[in-house]
Amino acid sequence: MDAIRIKNLRSLIDTGEIPLKPLTVLVGRNSSGKSTFLRAFPLLRQSIETATTSPILWYGKYVDFGSFSDALNLTDSENGEIRFAFALPWPPVLGLATRRWRFSPLEPTEVRAEVAICSAGRRQDSRIGSCNIRIGEEDEIRLAFSEQGNVASLHVNSKEFSEPQGSLTVREQGSFLPVITPKVPAATRYRSWLAGPTGPRIRAAYTPAFMSELVTALKPLFHGNTLLTTMREVAADIRLARREEFRAHLGSVHSSKHWRNSVAQASQYLLSLIRDCVLACAVPPILEHVDDAVGAFGANVRYMGPLRATSERYYRPQDLAVDELDFRGANLAMFLRSHTPAQKKSFTDFCSEYLGFRVNITEGEGQVAVNLQETQGKQSINLADMGFGYSQILPVVAQVWNSLGQSPTPRRPSEEPCTLAIEQPELHLHPAYQARIADIFVGAMKAARDSQRPVSIIAETHSESLVNRIGELIEAGKIDAESVQILVFEQKESPFETDVSIASFDKSGALQNWPFGFFTDGREAARNAD
Repeated sequence: MDAIRIKNLRSLIDTGEIPLKPLTVLVGRNSSGKSTFLRAFPLLRQSIETATTSPILWYGKYVDFGSFSDALNLTDSENGEIRFAFALPWPPVLGLATRRWRFSPLEPTEVRAEVAICSAGRRQDSRIGSCNIRIGEEDEIRLAFSEQGNVASLHVNSKEFSEPQGSLTVREQGSFLPVITPKVPAATRYRSWLAGPTGPRIRAAYTPAFMSELVTALKPLFHGNTLLTTMREVAADIRLARREEFRAHLGSVHSSKHWRNSVAQASQYLLSLIRDCVLACAVPPILEHVDDAVGAFGANVRYMGPLRATSERYYRPQDLAVDELDFRGANLAMFLRSHTPAQKKSFTDFCSEYLGFRVNITEGEGQVAVNLQETQGKQSINLADMGFGYSQILPVVAQVWNSLGQSPTPRRPSEEPCTLAIEQPELHLHPAYQARIADIFVGAMKAARDSQRPVSIIAETHSESLVNRIGELIEAGKIDAESVQILVFEQKESPFETDVSIASFDKSGALQNWPFGFFTDGREAARNAD
């Protein structure tokens, strides 16, 4: 996932397109929309990993948005849509094949998919109202769905395909988007194929829904005596080439001299019509591929809530595999206990480097304890006897460390990209320790880069010390300024609308596009009141 955009979710009228960089820090006053933006990520995860009748599970395991009507921005009650848009790096659909398997890769392009969620009209449920998919700068697919969940309309670029509900059917709800398939069977069946990092991905055999429209568009290029079966075979060999390459590609799919001459003399209007029909035939696998990408992204979101679980002196051991840390850190002891000796050493070294203490898990008489020991010290102290801030920061550090693939699981292999969303990591910490959180984030980014395991950290904070420390680390050359962004959330005069702007650091670590007095205006107001 390259970027995300959210519209009409609570106070977020329109965030604009937000790039997902290795480190994104969210700042703003209370009730300015920071948490809404950050919680959209665990919202996506709980929606994807839970079987539901709606695309979004507004109230679930990780976050609670109430219902669709609760989550909808109050100023948009007339339009009634919440929109999520995603930018995906993606080689597009390459073609449809019947007689032979050809792999003709195109240059990778970027796909932007925007999904509109609207009310289902009963029990405050929600449904997908429309889905717009833009492929690079050339192509756009616009799908609308009826209240019954059927395909109500389909536009491919400037062409409208009539009565799509007679050609396409919604088979099931995918991870996030509907899975659609052609409705009418035919004698000739085709397989769709998609580009992937290791080659083409084979989909199940299916009949392209708009193959008849494609064949009709191609007829002027054939000799008058050409058989319909030949036309279908030629149509199935056409791939989605770029506009400037499409004429040359179209001329190469059939050996007839008449065909090549016809293609060379064809009008641009006819070529565009044929190309739009090719893209329409590929709509089902395109939609499924986008759903796969969004589903994979959401499944690899890791979330740490704002108030972590209070530490206990002892924990009762359980012989359970703990492959993931709870979003409140409630299972921290069992999570650490389940690791191998090498993993335990890796974690305690991580804590020692960035926080100055080592973590020891001790067991005895049916009890498990979490103990901390200063790096240069000899005495080990139970976590329950340490300050409350330690119990709040330790789950954060464990979640960051785990996001690096230190304890890979079948659900998330170590090479899978991970998005880590953390609320108020600085909670109950002294400003000096708050600054160390920046070191933890930057250290994790470096480890992720060195191990080629993509990790994006999104952290909401009220800590000036944390933000300033990031600038210091940039100045010291510990991190590139391009890898960091600060999202500034500022509430407008209306309590239901938030402006989101992007601030950045220059190479010297100085903030750019930063609102003057952002952290100090409250103190100035207090002085003026005195």
